[in-house]
Amino acid sequence: NNAIPAAERVFQQRCLNCHGANGGAGGVGFGINSLAQLKLSGHVVPFMPEFSSVYGLMALPNGTAGLMPPAGRRPDEEIRWVRDWILDGAP
Repeated sequence: NNAIPAAERVFQQRCLNCHGANGGAGGVGFGINSLAQLKLSGHVVPFMPEFSSVYGLMALPNGTAGLMPPAGRRPDEEIRWVRDWILDGAP
């Protein structure tokens, strides 16, 4: 499944600096270092990106409060990889 390595790359490169076990700037660290931990955290609802906060915050338009990352929306392709991983059940 191509969605797994693509989603893993997005989380490794875009999310873990702040939200990983070694992150936490501003108190936002979740101690998450893998897709499996992310799924267990409750921030991902398998098969349902519309109920997954990770996807919802990434998919917000630029300039919207809560957008992740705050510096600006990721490319649509990266957001699609995360959505596809969740649609596949977040394996």
